[in-house]
Amino acid sequence: MVFLTYEDEDHSLQPKANQIDYHRRVHDRFGHYLKGVPAPDWIRVAIPFSALEAEKRRVACDQP
Repeated sequence: MVFLTYEDEDHSLQPKANQIDYHRRVHDRFGHYLKGVPAPDWIRVAIPFSALEAEKRRVACDQP
């Protein structure tokens, strides 16, 4: 199970960085579970909340 949470966000994502992060993670998850693509680290290893901002920046900089 994956639980995505974004600080100061309710049911919609306002900052562009959060939107990009969410959509890339959904894409990664579907790729892994539906298409058999190897799981990225964020699915296999829990990311602590304290590292979330750095992880969002990393994902936003990756090209799909």
